[in-house]
Amino acid sequence: MRTDKLAYLWLQEVPQGFFKLIGRDARDAEKYAFKSVELKETAFRLDGLKKTRAYKEILREGKQKGIRQGIKQGIKEGLLKSVPILRELGLSDEEIAKRLKLSIDAVKRVR
Repeated sequence: MRTDKLAYLWLQEVPQGFFKLIGRDARDAEKYAFKSVELKETAFRLDGLKKTRAYKEILREGKQKGIRQGIKQGIKEGLLKSVPILRELGLSDEEIAKRLKLSIDAVKRVR
């Protein structure tokens, strides 16, 4: 928040003027203290972390793991797409599950 330094100095030096301005008795200024308190907090930043060797290694490993999981999921989806075709050829759900190395539940969910 920005402050008006001139107004703050005026309030600090001549507080009676503020009370006159708002229609109050200037003697009320004796009961008040005008302060401008500024609090600062130590920043907690992680942007330098991205430059470390450990971060780069973890990021690389995470990307590789994500790629492997994506490939595995893609293969499974491809196998599941073949289930209706194999049913048309007369294979039972149990036979399809065994040949495609899928769970029987996964095969039965395909409609």
